[in-house]
Amino acid sequence: KRSRALDGLFISAQTPFGYMKDPNNKNHLVVDEEAKPIVQKIFQLAKEGLGTYRIAKILNEEGVITPSRYKFLKGDTRFARFNNTVWRTETVNAILTDMVYCGHMENHKYEVSNYKTKKMARVPDGEHIIVKNTHEAIISEDLFEIVNNMIKSRISPRKHESENLFKSIVYCAQCGNRMVLTHQTRNS
Repeated sequence: KRSRALDGLFISAQTPFGYMKDPNNKNHLVVDEEAKPIVQKIFQLAKEGLGTYRIAKILNEEGVITPSRYKFLKGDTRFARFNNTVWRTETVNAILTDMVYCGHMENHKYEVSNYKTKKMARVPDGEHIIVKNTHEAIISEDLFEIVNNMIKSRISPRKHESENLFKSIVYCAQCGNRMVLTHQTRNS
């Protein structure tokens, strides 16, 4: 698997939104012309200074199809439970920060930390395997850099001193979103 990653081959199970597997070579990505304009619009809105929340809100108001619904409509039944989803900030952020959209393959982002439980752990950014110019780009590298520099400049410092013990465990019964830890400060 590592040698295939070093060769710049696509080795994931799911293709990024805006791409599909090449019919002649499953380890090569080709642009999905139907989804390409949506990805370009997301990057353009980000370049104009909009944050992920506002971009997601605009996409939802315009009725733009989400990646999971798009895959379901294309016949991927694994996404049936996401049939009625809406754009979320996490989805928009994942698109904006993925260098696959400028034609580069980034592999080895996660690795199995425990083979018995098959639990995945994030690999530090410096250890990712990046191979440039492996497939057609949807956006330019300059646009990608501009948007990602804007995102990095907006990141605020951590608000809480303690780690949220229920992270990715507790979900809202009505909407299905993750519950988050918040603290309120009182003015005395």
